Amino acid sequence: MIVATCSSFESAFPEAAELIVERLRGSVGNVRLQRSIDGVFPDGELCVDLADDPTGCHVLLLQCATNFGADPSREMMALLAAARSYRDHGAAYVAAFLPHLAYSRQDRHVPTQRRPLMAALVSDLAGAAGIEDVITLRSGNAALLDASFAGARLTFLPVDGLVDDLLRPLVGDGAILVAPDAGIEPAVSALARAHGVPVVAAVKKRLGPEHVSLALSDSTALDTARTAIIVDDLITSAGTLMATAQAVHERCENVAVHAVSTHLRPTVFGSKRLQKLLSGGDLRSLRASDAAGSKPELDNLAVLPALPYVLADLVDAFLRLGRRNAPSPPAVAAGATTATVSLLVPRPTPVPVPRPTLSASVICMNLADLRAQVPRLEDAGVLRLHVDIADPGFGGEFGLPVQIISDLRSVSALPLDVHIMYAKPERLLRHPVLRMADQISVHQRSVDRGRLAEFQRALPDGVSLGLVINADEPIDQELVELLGVKTVTVMSVVPGGAGRPFQEAALDGIAHARRLRDRGILSAVEADGAVDQDTAPRLVSAGADRLVIGSRMLPGREVSLPRIRALHDSFDKR
Repeated sequence: MIVATCSSFESAFPEAAELIVERLRGSVGNVRLQRSIDGVFPDGELCVDLADDPTGCHVLLLQCATNFGADPSREMMALLAAARSYRDHGAAYVAAFLPHLAYSRQDRHVPTQRRPLMAALVSDLAGAAGIEDVITLRSGNAALLDASFAGARLTFLPVDGLVDDLLRPLVGDGAILVAPDAGIEPAVSALARAHGVPVVAAVKKRLGPEHVSLALSDSTALDTARTAIIVDDLITSAGTLMATAQAVHERCENVAVHAVSTHLRPTVFGSKRLQKLLSGGDLRSLRASDAAGSKPELDNLAVLPALPYVLADLVDAFLRLGRRNAPSPPAVAAGATTATVSLLVPRPTPVPVPRPTLSASVICMNLADLRAQVPRLEDAGVLRLHVDIADPGFGGEFGLPVQIISDLRSVSALPLDVHIMYAKPERLLRHPVLRMADQISVHQRSVDRGRLAEFQRALPDGVSLGLVINADEPIDQELVELLGVKTVTVMSVVPGGAGRPFQEAALDGIAHARRLRDRGILSAVEADGAVDQDTAPRLVSAGADRLVIGSRMLPGREVSLPRIRALHDSFDKR
């Protein structure tokens, strides 16, 4: 596996590549890092030089085409040239990570304008260069962008945690959120519900590349507001931000106006506007991320690094998407010459995930012999440990004490997935031992929508969140996106005990979760319960890429290597 950086990415994010490589090595072991592989000839044309042979490798290309002073077209061309070089020289799979996707605003035809869909062109060029998947932070109209991408697949990384941290210092009594245009209004409304504050929307009309007219559609909520927070996903010329701030002040001149944005990419003119807004007090503060590669030095500007919020999802997406692709390099057509091979880069045919990840249910193991049993599980190809913690009023007596997490961490470095069966999970989330977990999953029906902000504050830092649904329970997609959930677990038994019968209805829930994963909303789909050689192939065919094995695979609370090997073999017979 190879992680390769383009020069512009190195300039914008000098420490990011090492973090990505370190995270990947925790999952797959050997990962090579190749830095700044692109350059220029003396005449100014691009060149790419690979340090060693990439034959058969999966490659993650890192590029930033939007950092301040960069030429987006030049940097996109550098990315394409790098991808083509890897594919020409035998790489089996190439994905590209761009924290902010250049040309993503040009995603629709506008009446009276005769402009190309540049987002679609970027997709076509990426596919022609041999890029299978483009991974980026969610921004803009995700549905329109997704529809524009045909040459390469587009995967969005959730930014919910980032947005929440941008907002949290500003939200308080008397706060109100402002959506500066119709495109972002649904997302801002969802944030307002999560934080329990009102929302005001604006109607915007673009007058030119850097000028807009704007009016607030319903501003009565501003009458009692003390703080107005403008929430946008991209700031470039700052025309929308300036017009929104002016509209808010015209309606209520004493309100303090702040702004947050996941992507800050100011033009020269935009930087001057921001400086004027921030230094003059029309905008009290601006909080943004560095996702677009820009970190201008402006008064009252705070810039958060985006990568820590999406690192786990980025690595998971790259590994998951790569598993779908045939592991062989492009074949040379009969009679083709060396000169024509580089123009014949076929896209590999997507294949199903060959083997899901196995996670062992600790409650079905001999708890007095964990130090011996866990290494045997690792030898059998089990890659995660599943810990059930239950409140008797919710999950029955089928649960472990929360202190088991520290016991497990002392005997194993495997990822720990903690399944909390509590009617009010936030009561347990603040327990310090949960910081040792890698993932915490709560039941969808136990999440109180009226207290989402409190729920999110209770989550331990650095621990990912999953949702659990019963076999016949529909997935609440809005809740998944609000909470930034990366994994949905579908119970394939009635929860509350071992050895219970398989629930056929779980297959429909897994199929729904699979569709969300295919759209980039989820990273993993897990099935929990009644997993054996007969049910596992059906669960995987429905879309599960993670299976929790319990009493059927661990008879008598002992690790059965023959049964687990037979389970692995069953995947090859699908």
